[in-house]
Amino acid sequence: MTRSLELRGYQKKIVEEALHHNVIIMMPTGSGKTFVAAELMRQDLIQFPHKKALFLVPTIDLVEQQANAIKTWMNDNEVEVATFHGGKTPPELSKIRVLVCTPQSFIMSLSVGSKMSRYSFSSFKICIFDEVHHLLKEHPYRKIAFHLDEFKSENSGNGPTVVGLSASLTYAVCDESIKAALSRLCQELRITKMCTPSIEQLEKGGFRPKNDNVTILDIEEKCEGILAEWERKSHACYETFKNRVQNRKATDLSLKIWDIIQLLEEHASRHFSSFESPLINKEVLSWETYAAKLKSTMSEPRLFQLLEEWYVALRLLVVSWEEEYSLVLKWLLYRDALSVQDFLSYDIQDKIKEIEALATDKGKFIKLSVLRRQLSEKMDFFQEPIRCIIFVRQRISVYVITEFINRDEKLNDLGLKAGYLVSTNSKTTPSIKVSTTDATDTLKKFRSGDIQILVATSVAEEVRVELCHMNIISLRLILMSSKTGS
Repeated sequence: MTRSLELRGYQKKIVEEALHHNVIIMMPTGSGKTFVAAELMRQDLIQFPHKKALFLVPTIDLVEQQANAIKTWMNDNEVEVATFHGGKTPPELSKIRVLVCTPQSFIMSLSVGSKMSRYSFSSFKICIFDEVHHLLKEHPYRKIAFHLDEFKSENSGNGPTVVGLSASLTYAVCDESIKAALSRLCQELRITKMCTPSIEQLEKGGFRPKNDNVTILDIEEKCEGILAEWERKSHACYETFKNRVQNRKATDLSLKIWDIIQLLEEHASRHFSSFESPLINKEVLSWETYAAKLKSTMSEPRLFQLLEEWYVALRLLVVSWEEEYSLVLKWLLYRDALSVQDFLSYDIQDKIKEIEALATDKGKFIKLSVLRRQLSEKMDFFQEPIRCIIFVRQRISVYVITEFINRDEKLNDLGLKAGYLVSTNSKTTPSIKVSTTDATDTLKKFRSGDIQILVATSVAEEVRVELCHMNIISLRLILMSSKTGS
């Protein structure tokens, strides 16, 4: 296995320290953690030609990215690197050497005791956990860790070498919490060594931190009653949600929104005999499309506009496994779906007022408060006009964050205005579209300084090169933990 790339000095040292040990490698973003992991896999695959390497990544978005990095490092056509995530057929291990996949997909194919079981830990010499800090949460990584620990216990401690990668091992802030978190992480993965380069080694090796203008906001907002991540099956997202609602086991917000939609649909059925609930359709985007169509053909457009907004809210709960309550509440508030509608019954109005009380409770929106503080602190630090790009996953997040910034008094006092950008001609929802002209106009305003903040999905990565001559502060804000990216 030949390579055209070479490791930096500090990377070589980490490889030497980590080889054949259960280790956690902590290195800053951009310092080459993936190449270090790829070299560890490469050396194991040479020494153990009948074994495979497993590289786990927490999200679908990262599967292809990390697989490409590994292929680049291996630089050998004989080393077959395969990818696997929801919606794909599990690759045959006999035909590959490296498997890059999401933990949930690996769990489903591992399926201990299942007739459909395809994989076993006995096939792998090394198992990499990318972003290993996720194991500290209720994440599929933990289920894999439990299965791996059980496998090693049954095989006298033998099994794949474990390597965890992370730039930051815990979200805890106090010393006691940090110690407890790291202790649990090491115990559950049987870690025997921690490897991290010193600042001097990084600088000597040519690494220059590039995070001065990048802030990652990965703030959790706890929502009681959500489904554990390892119980989620992406292909049964809606069926799972519907069963939880019907059995009254869903989150309180999900139950309230479901009940309101049922009442709105009953109202529609009484006044329009042709109305049929779109919720029988598993294609969640079709719900709001159906309401938008009726809005243009029926005699009560206000009702169907309202239904469209509530269908969007329900769809967001479904695809985010009920986690994104902040996004849902702000969407309803900003779309005026919580205002009193005199054509609705008092029963519906009362239930909508309950949601309005939640949506106007400022204490519920931790992520938005952190975003406000970050923007304020950046303004204070630079003491000059700034440009900022905020990246989010959901197209509707783009709309909600833009509205939040433009409505927030403190940010307005700082002179900050926002615009949003998604892929052209895509639909946030039928009532909100972005044409090529709209996108071009937004970029012009951003360049000129008429708007200082660009809220965007990953499409904005394409324009960052064009904007690099500006003083841009790039805040990457992940607004939902759902991996769907809808």
